[in-house]
Amino acid sequence: MAPMARMLLVGNGSGDWSHRVDTNTLWGGNLGLLGFNVGWYLPHHPEQAGPAAEHALRAIRAGLLDIRTETLPLADAAEAHRRLAAGAVGGRILLTTA
Repeated sequence: MAPMARMLLVGNGSGDWSHRVDTNTLWGGNLGLLGFNVGWYLPHHPEQAGPAAEHALRAIRAGLLDIRTETLPLADAAEAHRRLAAGAVGGRILLTTA
């Protein structure tokens, strides 16, 4: 990361909780890490779910978000699950019947 950079940490599809950060590297490089987990946050702040969803949908409609989506036929569901379990998905997989 470049000096003064900030990184937002969201999601943990791999399920690997052993990540460690050298705080001296953060301090010396004037770096920042921020984690956010909606699954832990919203149960304690349920009144924020509706407004957050509205803002997210507006951003998606305006083209402000790059949501990587791969479409696979339903027949490939086992492959989709294998890739999800392996942490080999960089976005979303959409299964379709058509």
